[in-house]
Amino acid sequence: MKIKSIVRISLFSALICIATVAIPPIPIFSIPVTLQTLIIMLTAFFLKPSEAFISVLLYLVLGFIGLPVFSGFNSGIAYILGPTGGFLLSFPISAFLISYFKGGLSFGRLLIVNILFGIVFVYIIAILWMRIILDISFLSAASSLLIFVAIDTGKVILAAFVGTKLKGISVLN
Repeated sequence: MKIKSIVRISLFSALICIATVAIPPIPIFSIPVTLQTLIIMLTAFFLKPSEAFISVLLYLVLGFIGLPVFSGFNSGIAYILGPTGGFLLSFPISAFLISYFKGGLSFGRLLIVNILFGIVFVYIIAILWMRIILDISFLSAASSLLIFVAIDTGKVILAAFVGTKLKGISVLN
């Protein structure tokens, strides 16, 4: 792995940490809303698929080993295995898929790829995880997260806009 790749992976891992804890989360139904998913989508836009996966995985490893990088300055395996852990566990795969299918970073393409892999894929994993952890029906888990789809749709649009505008910055390539 080249130094430039390692620096980009580390930089985007740090940005995910900052976006998750630097801005106070807005709790809705006891689930925090952060800018974490926005930065994960941007990570996927600007890194190669393997780099995006490793960058987000590094973020999870930092939280797993005890650094307070998860929402609300949380960390540890208990947080990852909690009801919202499905979101966290889906993020590295989501970043890989977004990066792999991003194409030429056109707004429309980024929007579609983000909706498919940044919302649909992530929410399916999160709902299945919540269903298992809380022992509730798929419908109950899905309905409890429905309000967040609108919030994440806004993040998808913002990420596609920012990704399109910043695609030519040589530091990111």
